Amino acid sequence: MATFAAKIVIFLSLSVHSLQYAGDLRTEIPLNQSSLLTFASSASVPSESKPTAKSELHNYLMQGNLLIASDKFDEAMQAYDKAIALDPHCVEAFYGKGKVLSHYTSEADKAIEAFNKAIELNPYYAEAYFEKGKIFSNTGKVDKAIQAYDKAIELKPDFAAAFYEKGWVLEIAGSTQKMTEQEYKEFISKFDDAIKALDRAIELKPNFAKAHFIKGAALLQLDKYNDAIETLNKAMELDPRNTQAYIQKARSLEGLALYDEAIQTLDKAIGAIPSEELDVIYYEKAMIYAADFNDAEKAIENLKQCLEINWNYIKVTGAEEKFKSLMKLREFQMLFE
Repeated sequence: MATFAAKIVIFLSLSVHSLQYAGDLRTEIPLNQSSLLTFASSASVPSESKPTAKSELHNYLMQGNLLIASDKFDEAMQAYDKAIALDPHCVEAFYGKGKVLSHYTSEADKAIEAFNKAIELNPYYAEAYFEKGKIFSNTGKVDKAIQAYDKAIELKPDFAAAFYEKGWVLEIAGSTQKMTEQEYKEFISKFDDAIKALDRAIELKPNFAKAHFIKGAALLQLDKYNDAIETLNKAMELDPRNTQAYIQKARSLEGLALYDEAIQTLDKAIGAIPSEELDVIYYEKAMIYAADFNDAEKAIENLKQCLEINWNYIKVTGAEEKFKSLMKLREFQMLFE
């Protein structure tokens, strides 16, 4: 079973990944879904002003969507607020406002209020539940996040992104469990649930690279190394620049004592990912050389390459258990001088 320290590394890495995934509201779910628009009832606007009011409302919504696409979030918020002032029952305006608040401000509570209002106006709004789930996930409210994703899936059974996010939050919840004997069954259950959700996401969207990646990481946590490698290979085929996919595959190979293949996997990453992300690759190689090969020279060489890119790794190097065999070596000690 992976060490608790390794689980924390995975947690931090996947948290970054999750924030990157959740942050792009311009690509995942369009804001202007006509089927979800709720305009004022015909009785709420005087007959002589109906065409003008409806046209003006539509213009504000379109402005909000276009302003988001242009990264003009304050102006987008103003447009949605004007739409709400014109029609307090406009579902899409509350949804758009919630998206801006949740993705581009720190006002999570106000974002939840906006999504709750959208749901109050349209109880079948799966996307609003989905967005609530992402807020709860990013603020550490795992149970509430799962409830929100489950509701989104209930309303929209082919909602691949909701299955993915549910799987991700379950994987994270499992990977940060304290590994006592009493909690082991709960640990296994969380990962099994995560894999089921991710399988459904992949079934709905076979080329969903992130779902393959998170599933592979979950399988690694369950020590299902061969299954993890197969799944991570698919993730890397779909997204060759996913740094963490290479690392999770290397750790799976390490679990099978295939140390040469683990190093080869990390070497492939060096030719595939941006140079500024290679710090973690060199660090991973250093740990394998130190702990599995007992090759101090190559371990220190890779540590040096890591530190050239990101000196902050020095903060964890001294406490890394896999470097215990190096600690008495003068060349290793010089790294800290």
